Amino acid sequence: MKRSRFRLFIAALVLILAAVIALPSIVIKVGDDNIRIRGFDPLDLNSAFVTQRFELQPSLDFQEGQVSVFDVNLAPIPRSQRLEYLTRIRNIVFTRIQRSGLSDFELDSLHNHDIDSYQLILHSATKIDSSLLALLTRTGELSAWINDPNIDRNLATDEDLQDPFYGRNQTGISNEDIESATVISDSRIYLFDPSRPSNYGIRLNYREESAPMYVAAAQQSSNSTSPILYAIDNEPIAFQSPGQIYDFLNPGRTSLLVTLADDSYRVNAIIASVLSTPKLDFSVSLISSETVAPRYGSITLQILQVSGLVLLTLMIALLSFWYKKHARFIAVALISLSIINLALAKVFGLTLSLSMILGLLVGYFAFVLFLVNAIRYIQDKTANGITKEELQQVYSDSLGSIRNSSIIIIFLILVSQTYGIISVVHFGNGLGFTLVSAILTLMIIIRPLLPELYLRPSKKK
Repeated sequence: MKRSRFRLFIAALVLILAAVIALPSIVIKVGDDNIRIRGFDPLDLNSAFVTQRFELQPSLDFQEGQVSVFDVNLAPIPRSQRLEYLTRIRNIVFTRIQRSGLSDFELDSLHNHDIDSYQLILHSATKIDSSLLALLTRTGELSAWINDPNIDRNLATDEDLQDPFYGRNQTGISNEDIESATVISDSRIYLFDPSRPSNYGIRLNYREESAPMYVAAAQQSSNSTSPILYAIDNEPIAFQSPGQIYDFLNPGRTSLLVTLADDSYRVNAIIASVLSTPKLDFSVSLISSETVAPRYGSITLQILQVSGLVLLTLMIALLSFWYKKHARFIAVALISLSIINLALAKVFGLTLSLSMILGLLVGYFAFVLFLVNAIRYIQDKTANGITKEELQQVYSDSLGSIRNSSIIIIFLILVSQTYGIISVVHFGNGLGFTLVSAILTLMIIIRPLLPELYLRPSKKK
């Protein structure tokens, strides 16, 4: 009995936390003031979190976005090879955009051999500054520089000091040596003053075969006085952070970078995406960038939000009417699923698109089928009084069915998402997260709730 009560207490805590996260932003006008009610964000605890807000990412379906056109200069190569190079450049830029964390985007390539026109067209739900677009499409050639011990910088002239690479030697490190680059928030990331760390930095991981090159560079540099300088296209972009304590016995292959650009997550993410991808073979330049209207209108999202709430209410009402004795079970199960699903979607920053909503609805339909099967099983047993063992069997069968089906479906989703079709990716995200939420609902909420709803006090022991 005590164990069941404890499980209910944990379930209630989880549901309350999920509800606080899932709570959508609501603006209420009171007189001349607007009162904004919103859910919990990591920013409420500490501004140093990498993710400062739990929120669904915008999509071009329901929010105005941006169309940017880039020109690709392929004049130096024969026409017969231009399409191949255009595809390669498009794939590299696509990877950069993807790794920089943009939510909903489409990148197409257009070519016209007759007029020697080769372009990339970027449709993005997030509006991106032209300087960041230029950074995303730079050649992106990485170089790393260390202090030259043979040069005394104290003897340098003013003209010498104008050169950021004066007194430094190139290490030979390039894009091909980088395994990954990720944005981090770490107190060791600072440029001069350890008491004032940067909000964001980059963790640069070298490939295993390139680690000796990094180790040699790190051994020849001092983080405190002459840290490794990283450059993109011969422009300084970051230093190895003085806060990274270098272990000569176990050097590893990770470099913590403090960037010289704007101290924001997006800028650091774009720099990281350029560092971790191959350089572009030819120059890409921004031609134009303009705002575009949402595909399905500006108020469609609000209509869908209200419709979703109405649909959930109707679903609970209809099932409760059909299975009157199980109304509480149905209501708690569906409301819990909705809260947990929305909370997970916000935590992981899913893109709210029409395809994602369709996937979510399919997931809900599957959960309702499992719910109906469980109710029918309980109905068959409750005529003569259901036992604790039989109730446990209901839970085990329901969890097993959803778990096994989810594994197969999520595997198929992952396979289909490798094709890179954005609508398929969003549909899979909606369906997959709903199935995962269904499993969590069963394990955390339904399991402790079943005995309270269906066992007589004498049978709960």
